[in-house]
Amino acid sequence: MIRSVLICGLMLGAGAAQADIKSADVKMAEYICDRDVRLSVVYINSDGPEAFAVMQIEGRLVALETVRSGSGALYAEIGKNDTGYNWFTKGDEALLGHGNTEGTTILPGCHTAG
Repeated sequence: MIRSVLICGLMLGAGAAQADIKSADVKMAEYICDRDVRLSVVYINSDGPEAFAVMQIEGRLVALETVRSGSGALYAEIGKNDTGYNWFTKGDEALLGHGNTEGTTILPGCHTAG
């Protein structure tokens, strides 16, 4: 159920991205962050260069798309430029931030559960 809601939220919120997700690879990951905060993330990888992440933050679904990153994967909130959320992952580790890539870290020390 949550997975369907997150995917629908991405498709509605990311209409501007216009990704070809006819044959997308969809995966859900659970993270445990500092202060024992749990975060569920749905990753959607299309056949093209587009990739997305959807998560619930502060009671709302947030759709993010990949942006250029030197190492690891960096997702930025769609349509927010440097004022939205960002999600950085490398291997099994991640962090949630706000603002540009040099912005404020909200949830540090995240790692995949399990």
